[in-house]
Amino acid sequence: MNEYKVIQQIDKIRAEVSLYEFFKQAWPQIEGTKEFVGGRHIEVICEHLELVADRKIKKLLINLPPRFSKSMLISVAFPAWVWLRNPSERFLCSSYALQLANRDSRYCRTLIQSPWYQKNWKNYSLLKDQNTKGRFDNTFKGYRIATSSKRAATGEGGSTLICDDPNNI
Repeated sequence: MNEYKVIQQIDKIRAEVSLYEFFKQAWPQIEGTKEFVGGRHIEVICEHLELVADRKIKKLLINLPPRFSKSMLISVAFPAWVWLRNPSERFLCSSYALQLANRDSRYCRTLIQSPWYQKNWKNYSLLKDQNTKGRFDNTFKGYRIATSSKRAATGEGGSTLICDDPNNI
């Protein structure tokens, strides 16, 4: 195995174990050429979200001002990362505006379908007959549903609930 492939394999393993590493590596898939600017706040959020994924934290409230990457981390990268470990996880993700919830859902779906993600993790695929910006399901019965605080999600649920920006400022 050449040195480049060894580095790729190490990066893949680091991304599987660490949400922060996954987020850094996924950033170009999410934001294109916009530079990733890490920070201690992102590392701390990742540490807490890892505990949520491991069911060691049941309720987590994160308060940050706008433009601190919380939506891209929590609503976009986190579900994609969790599915590496547990593709049967079911996410119900809401925001005060359906437009924002759908935006983050679209970003998450684009990340999962990116060549980078597909090259590294082919443990599941998205169902062709349930693959919209508002809801997409995978082959392990996992799903990600986008809704708003104003819309009813009666009959739906999730094993992980994400409420990002529940109120319009």
